[in-house]
Amino acid sequence: MPIGYSRAVSQTPVPPSIGHGFAPAPVPPAPARPRTSAAAVIALVAAALALVPVAVVMGIVALFRIRNQELRGKRAAVVALSLSAGWIALAMIGIIGTAAYVGSTQGPVSAFAVGSCYDYVSGHDARAGIHTVDCGGAHDGQIVGRVTFAGSFPGQEQATEESVVGCTTDAARRIVDVGQLDEVARVSTYVPTQTAWDNGVKSATCVLVDSDGTPRFDDALDRTDMTPARSTVLALTNESALLRLKLRYLTGTVWRDAVVLERRLAVVDRAEAAALTRLANTPPEGGRADLPTLLRRLATEDLREVPVAENAAARTTDPDSWRKLAVAGKITSSHALTAYQDLRLAL
Repeated sequence: MPIGYSRAVSQTPVPPSIGHGFAPAPVPPAPARPRTSAAAVIALVAAALALVPVAVVMGIVALFRIRNQELRGKRAAVVALSLSAGWIALAMIGIIGTAAYVGSTQGPVSAFAVGSCYDYVSGHDARAGIHTVDCGGAHDGQIVGRVTFAGSFPGQEQATEESVVGCTTDAARRIVDVGQLDEVARVSTYVPTQTAWDNGVKSATCVLVDSDGTPRFDDALDRTDMTPARSTVLALTNESALLRLKLRYLTGTVWRDAVVLERRLAVVDRAEAAALTRLANTPPEGGRADLPTLLRRLATEDLREVPVAENAAARTTDPDSWRKLAVAGKITSSHALTAYQDLRLAL
C-alpha cells in the first residue's frame, strides 16, 4: 500500500430501524367501501310485499346505477326481479284458472249437459248465455232434453219440427213426473239455425222454465224415493201428459208446432193405451187396490183422445184455426187428463 494513503474499507449500509430511532414509512389508507344502492333495497322490499310494478322498475334502475356508479346491491336487485317474476307467474296461473272455471260454468245453453240447472247471464233468453248453478237452490231453468242431428242442415222448418217433437219425447223420458209440473211450467226448445249449425251447434236443447219468470227450486230429473210402481206407470204416461201440457199453452203464432204435436199425441195415445192394458193385467206392487181399474180407464180415454188429436192436426192450417180449436176445447181430451191425474194419485 502506498505511503500517505489510508486503506479503503468496504461497508454495507444499515437500513434504518425503530431500534435506531427512525419512524416507519406511512401506510396508504384502505379504499372506501362502495355504498349500497337505495334502489336495490327499495326493489327488494317492494318484491317481498308483492308490489310488482315498483319492484320491477326499481330493480332495473338499481342494476343500471350499480353498473355505472360502482354501487353495491346487485344481488338484491336480481332477487327482487326474480320475486317479481314469480308473482307474475302466480297471477297468470290464477287468471287462467279463473277463466277455466268460468268457462266450465258459463256459456251457450248448447254447451252444457242434460240435467244442468242454470241462471240467465242476461235477460230471460238462454241463447244469450247461461251460468250453471246447483239444482238444489233457486234457478231460472233446467236442461231436460236434447235432440242431436246427423248429416247436413235439414232446413229451418224441418229442424224446428224435429226439434219440437224430439224435445218433447226426450224430456218426457227424463223428467220424473210430468204431472208435478204446474200451469206456468214450460218445456221450451232452442232450435239450431243455419248459422249456429255452421258454427258447430248440431243439436236442439230442451229446457224447463216457468213462464212468469219466477225461479224454480226443484230438480225435475231427480229420481230419489221413486217406488217401482210409480216409476213404471209414469214412464208409460209422461209423454202424453207433457204433450197435453204443451198443447194447452201453444199460441197461434206457433200453430205449425201444434200440428206436429197433435200428430205425435195420436201416436203416443195408441201406444200408451196398449201398454197400460198389459200393465193392468199384471199391475206393479205398491199401488192401490184399484190401480188396475185406473190403468184400464186411462187406456180407454187415450183411445178416445186419438181422433180428437188427429182432427185438430188436420184442421189447423193457420193461427186463427188453431186459436178457434183451442177456445172450443177441441185440442185434447179433458177426460184423458182427468183419468191421468186420478191414476197418479193411486201410485
